[in-house]
Amino acid sequence: MRFQISFRFIVLVNLLLVLVASSKAQSTWSLAGNAAAVGGNCFQLTPNSNHKRGAAWSQNQVNLKKPFDLYFRLNFGNNNNGADGIAVVLQKSSAGLNALGNEGYEIGYGSITPSLDIEFDTYENVWPAYDIFDDHCAINGDGLTAWELASAVPLLGSSINVEDNLYHIVQVNWQPSSTTLKVYFDCNLVQTLAYDLVNNIFSGDSMVYYGLTSGTGSADNAQYFCELYLNAGIDSAFCPGVPVTLDGHTNFSTYSWSPAQGLSCTNCLHPVADPNDSTTYVFTASYGCLTATDTMHLGTNCMVLPIELISFTAFCEKNSTNLKWSTAAEYNNDYFVIERSGDAVNYQMLGTIDGAGNSSAGHNYSFLDEQPLPGTNYYRLKQVDFDGTSTYSNVQSALCTSLLGLFVYPNPSHDVTHLQIQSAVVTTIMYMVTNLAGTIILQQEIKLTEGSNEILLDNHRMAAGIYDVAIISHDKVLHTLLVIQ
Repeated sequence: MRFQISFRFIVLVNLLLVLVASSKAQSTWSLAGNAAAVGGNCFQLTPNSNHKRGAAWSQNQVNLKKPFDLYFRLNFGNNNNGADGIAVVLQKSSAGLNALGNEGYEIGYGSITPSLDIEFDTYENVWPAYDIFDDHCAINGDGLTAWELASAVPLLGSSINVEDNLYHIVQVNWQPSSTTLKVYFDCNLVQTLAYDLVNNIFSGDSMVYYGLTSGTGSADNAQYFCELYLNAGIDSAFCPGVPVTLDGHTNFSTYSWSPAQGLSCTNCLHPVADPNDSTTYVFTASYGCLTATDTMHLGTNCMVLPIELISFTAFCEKNSTNLKWSTAAEYNNDYFVIERSGDAVNYQMLGTIDGAGNSSAGHNYSFLDEQPLPGTNYYRLKQVDFDGTSTYSNVQSALCTSLLGLFVYPNPSHDVTHLQIQSAVVTTIMYMVTNLAGTIILQQEIKLTEGSNEILLDNHRMAAGIYDVAIISHDKVLHTLLVIQ
């Protein structure tokens, strides 16, 4: 992406702190047991077989000293006499990302310790006597189904079956100031637990793993979960007149930014922001009944120095990033250091270019990054004086690698399904819809534009059931499951 800007060379004290707010970025997952990825940020925890167990752990830990929300979609299968359920688990087991508990009524979390276990039970076992009713939720401690920290409550009301082959939205909210954990099921509050998790469960350790587990016994179900994520990006410093790009990430169905002041658009993921003063932007996203928010703060922090930088741009040329900048005047300018980051926090030097020293004339500079990192790359200039004094430019970003993203909504779907495809470049892909028998139902080659592309599927051409949706490019294949009712 390219920005044309005109400004004096500026010191930007970057307030680039990793957000630990009430939202969460997309995770990378480690799988154990019978768990398997099925595409589209979705995973099967157990197959439709007896005596299976699976676990999926996020490689991003959460800090129990900070507030957070976890969002998931859970599918408990289609057999009302099946078993056994899914649990959302916080744990600090010595097994770490390889932790896997007992099968059956212990739902894959049994014996994982220390842990906090939010159990969504779908089968009432005759033994042990303390197994909770089916279609109920309880909160347990240390992988012990008998240690109930919060007693079982119905998930959807009395005698309503959750094994309906639908994806149900689950939200887990933690507030450390009140040591309160809340659990929402299809946007209804079903559990509230006021408990000192850090000290009573994790012996003072606030950094814990989170994930999901599942198990089957003599009865079974295919049980799935999908991750929902929302992140407005990192807080930054800026100077008015020097636009910056907001870096939103979400797989919710709809999203928007507010206030609109200083934004190039309010309904895109990466608007350009140029407010007149410090501003906190709210990123609001919705999926089904769920609406969530995250915030990103732009704080003014700059001072004018005696070098006039009239432009600094980063734009793509094929799979490379071309950096160009121009100065109107230079004073004691020894050289520039070009720095790059993949997360806008940790920067590394790419190279150096000599400055003009002392000059009242304009100068143009350029630098080509021929091997940018996967995903969004962040660039800044470090200007170094002859006496060793250094200052930084504003940050520019570019997305030049051939990345694809696939999101299907609503899911489950009735009449029309939306395929939202994100592409970093203009490219041609094939999209394909197949049934579980492998029969191709729909297949078409389309040309993608840079950014967000949307395709509408007429569900009347397909019978009710589960379908695999795939997009195929020259270097990548992405899959996700679609349920049509």
